Amino acid sequence: MHSSYKTVCIFCLVLLGVLSNTAAAPALDRLRPNTAQLISDDLAEVTQIMDDYVAQEKLAGISTLIEHKGKIVYFESVGYADRERQVPFTMDTIYRLHSMTKPLTAVAAMILHEDGKIGLDDPVSKYIPEFANLRVHVSGRGGAMVTEALKRPMTVRDVLTHQSGLSYSFFGPSPIHDLYISAGMKDYGERTPKFTLAEMMDRLSQIPLVFQSGERWRYSYSTDVVSRIVEVASGQSFDDFIRLRITEPLGMRDTAYTVTADKADRLAASYGPAQGGGLELIDDPATSDYLKPAIMTGGGTGLAGSMRDYLTFSRMLLAGGTLNGQEILSRRSVNAITSDQIYRDKGSNYISGLGFGLGMQVVLDDTVDGQMPGSKSEFSWGGSSNTNFWVNPEQDLIIIVMAQFRPVRIHNFANEIRDVVYGALAQ
Repeated sequence: MHSSYKTVCIFCLVLLGVLSNTAAAPALDRLRPNTAQLISDDLAEVTQIMDDYVAQEKLAGISTLIEHKGKIVYFESVGYADRERQVPFTMDTIYRLHSMTKPLTAVAAMILHEDGKIGLDDPVSKYIPEFANLRVHVSGRGGAMVTEALKRPMTVRDVLTHQSGLSYSFFGPSPIHDLYISAGMKDYGERTPKFTLAEMMDRLSQIPLVFQSGERWRYSYSTDVVSRIVEVASGQSFDDFIRLRITEPLGMRDTAYTVTADKADRLAASYGPAQGGGLELIDDPATSDYLKPAIMTGGGTGLAGSMRDYLTFSRMLLAGGTLNGQEILSRRSVNAITSDQIYRDKGSNYISGLGFGLGMQVVLDDTVDGQMPGSKSEFSWGGSSNTNFWVNPEQDLIIIVMAQFRPVRIHNFANEIRDVVYGALAQ
């Protein structure tokens, strides 16, 4: 083990004894009794994975938290949150969450659904009139592009499940993605848009969809559309709604679109691969745009937050919508968010063995093509700076793995860690 790279270590705790089936209320309606325990010797392998990635300069640092049956059984960090200044990780280090913003957006939409202000099968155009006359790409590009009308209106459910027909500018090249780039959304994930969320909707409404709404699944700007619907239905800016209805009630004090001056020293540095090997600093926390007010506070990306905060958010979902006396959502709405909504039996193109709820991925089979351990009901999502979370109601388990490295998918450390955790569960 490369102990010189460790910066924070809380000794792995072993849960002693077996909880009875009636010792605690089930986290969700579909929770089955489970007596699994985590084995501390197996969790040492998690530390080794983190050590190896940092020692090989694949990452500047990485932090992992595991909570099982209501207790943090593992929290350890290796490397640095800011390698240049040798700042260690803590539970309160602030990360760029990127697409881990999306689960909060799904919760925001369902809050308004419960309030009777948003209907899941309402047309999006009810809230965003510019979407009333959307077109769908058929063939060609530029002046020779052929489009057709929508066969049915795009719905709120479509945008929550990424079945809207929208796409992302980084899925290309293609005629539609070229239009996204021309509309100023090339660097959308880099927190650089110089337009508001309302202005973004106007730009999106002028670009044809890549397929008919409801036809299939495609990761997209859909979640930003959801956040604009939240703004219109609530009469509040999206960032204010998130703060007033989710983060403040839950005590998530570090989750926001701007890292304020009093918290700037806790913002992690962000890294990427350097030419010739090693790491390159790509966003210095001392000069980061996250220290400035965001122009667009959309639901698809943009939040910064700590591991402590995301653990709180995960606990709320695991508990069925209420935490520490604060009811954010009903259990029924949490189940809707975390249950498959994309109708795989009707030809969904999503990954075999996985489904997608109202904003998150969910495991449908105990194995995914025999390649990934897990169990039914686990829900999860990640962000493009390599932040990840998994919640498994059946195992009463939360896993959060955080780093600050782009691009995503170069390294597989998060899934490696997840696999070790599942392997450590004594069935």
